[in-house]
Parts: sequence; C-alpha cells; structure tokens
Amino acid sequence: MISKSLNDFAGVTNLVINNMQVLYNSVLEYDLLLSENKHDLLVITMTGISPKAVTDYIGAPVKFFIGSSNGRSQTFNGYISYTEPFSNNKDGFVNKSPIQLTKLYCVGASFVMKEVRSKVWDYPTLTDVVNDIASRYRFSIDYPTDAYQPIRLVQATESDWSFLNKVCKTFGLSFTLHGTHLHIWDRSKATGRMSSYHVATTSSKTQANQPFSVLNFEATLGRISSSVNASKSVVTVLDNQNNVHTVTADSNDYNPGNSTPKLFKKPLYYSASSLEEGLKIVDSNDKSNYIYNATIRVMYGAGAVPGGLIDLKGYSSDFDGLWYITDVKHLVKSENYVTELLVIKDSKYEDKPTITLTKRFSNPPTSFLLNDNWVAETSEVMQYA
Repeated sequence: MISKSLNDFAGVTNLVINNMQVLYNSVLEYDLLLSENKHDLLVITMTGISPKAVTDYIGAPVKFFIGSSNGRSQTFNGYISYTEPFSNNKDGFVNKSPIQLTKLYCVGASFVMKEVRSKVWDYPTLTDVVNDIASRYRFSIDYPTDAYQPIRLVQATESDWSFLNKVCKTFGLSFTLHGTHLHIWDRSKATGRMSSYHVATTSSKTQANQPFSVLNFEATLGRISSSVNASKSVVTVLDNQNNVHTVTADSNDYNPGNSTPKLFKKPLYYSASSLEEGLKIVDSNDKSNYIYNATIRVMYGAGAVPGGLIDLKGYSSDFDGLWYITDVKHLVKSENYVTELLVIKDSKYEDKPTITLTKRFSNPPTSFLLNDNWVAETSEVMQYA
C-alpha cells in the first residue's frame, strides 16, 4: 500500500475520483506515463473497492497529483477508460469487498478528442488548425510561429487527436496535452523553450535519496548496424507548374540561410506536392535522427516532462551534458518513488548545444471540471517565436 514516506524529498500523492478524495492506503501503486505525441496514461492499482465502483468508475474524471517538498510536481487530469478487477474467493474480503485487486486505466484529458470527424483544409496555417481544435474542447494552448502552409490537409473520418498528430508531423513539430494544456514545440529549439530542466547527478556526486539522483543509466551510443552507410535524404517534388525537382539536404534548392548542409544516416525517399513541402520533410527527418539514446532512472523525478531537458553530470564522458526527454514514467509504490526517463541527444559532451532563443515555457492555466469534463480555467492562447 502507498504510505506516507519519512523522507521529505519522496513527496506526496493525492488522488481524486469523481470529486472524491481516495485514501492513500487503499492504493498499491501508481504508474504515470507521459510521452511525446501520445496520450498521458495513469494506471492505478487499488485494493478492496466495491464491485459496483468497478463499473461505475468507467468514464469518471480523475485528478492525480505527485510532488515533493522542494516544489517539483506533476498533475494528471483525465478519465478512467477501463478497469481490470481481480477476485480470488479463497482470499476472502478486502475492505468488505470480494474484489481484492483492481487496476484503473486512466487516459489524459485528450481522451475526449476521440470523436471521428471529416474536414478538408485548403492552404491551412498551424494557427488555423490548432486554435480550432483547442477552442472545441476549451483547452489552453501555446504553439510556435510557422509561416508554412501546406496545399491541403484532409481529416478523413479520423479523430481530432489522430488529425492533430498528422498536423504536427506535417509541420515537423512535437506536442503534448498535459492536464488541459496543448503544448506544441520544435524539437530543435527545445533548449530555448525549456518546458522543464533538471540536473541529474550520479550518486558519487550527491547524497542518495535526493531528487534526480541517478539510480541506473543504460544507453545505445552510435549506430547499431554496421551496414548503415551515410547518404543523403532525397525528396521528389512536383510544383504547381508540374515541374519535378529533387531536393536533398545539400542541394542548391535547399537554402535555409547560411547553415551547414545536413547529412543523414540512411536514404529515405518521399514524394511531395511542392518544394516547400519537400523542405519540410527533409527538416522533419533531421529532427528524428539521434545517435545517442538512453534510459535514466532517477529518484523523485516529478516535474520532468517530454520536450524538457536533463543535464546529466558525474560520468566525465561524452554522454554527460544536455539530453532531450521523449518519455517520462513515474513509478510510485509503498514508500518507493522512482522516475524513468527516455532521453536522446545528437552531440558529444564537448560540443556546446545550439540554443535558439524562444519564449520560455510558463505554467499554463489550471484545469477544472465543467459538467464532468476537464477544461482550462482560462482560455489562454499563446503564440511564440
């Protein structure tokens, strides 16, 4: 069972279902998973809830808070998608219930974006699409300035969530929806956006049981296959005059200022309907190729989010320095609380990361229940450079 820890850094948890606070000693375990471009997911393992509650809980709004004494925290807002009850007659009753164990699977507030729609967007801007989606669900939102206008986007009998995934991929962007805030950003500018930043230090450099002290580090550095040769991405483009262009990372057509031509690790062939779209595809591919990948397990990692940064210290090697976070998993049981971070980077320790100045991420409006639906407390829309 979850119990209050004597360690001040271990933090506190609070669970509310259907506006009713759940006693912490009836919960065995929390697993909270936050991932780039995916729904937030919370799995709650509980003991001894009534058989009626097992079914009544389905669709119920959930709020879960985890935080520590130095201000690091994470709040989940969502809905119970489905339950998994377990009963063994020989084990008797728990809390006067024959259901000894139940897992509650909760999807974030993005769960309401499951309705299927159809719509055609001609020459849409990022502003057009994301503002339409956010206003429909009363979500707050911040997103980058992007002048790109694809010729057409089609939402063909697909959910708003699936369509949003497609839109962000088209623009070469990443997104999350934590609580009721839709955050869209450019991976290559994460050091300037800094939606979260924490220093993770090996135990030799800090006391044990401190927030973000490293328990384990597992990495894949470089390319796994020795058969992969360096070559350039190729995009075939058909423009409005039906002329065919071939765009590569170092072609004459590819002219993003005076930047160094980009080199890709494997050939990728696409077709595009315009030169601008071809350049977007090349740029998007560059953002998805990282040669350093790792899993870091730390103590008490509340506050770390996908799109944020971890500054790894204490190894005195190439994999010290800034890592970009793609996934965060909080594991809470008994008095034990650890956080697992999936991280990536594309440069060595001695290489200074490129910092593109953008407006720093700020705390979004809080969430509240309106007719049993999670909505943002204030309708905030923020576009940043």
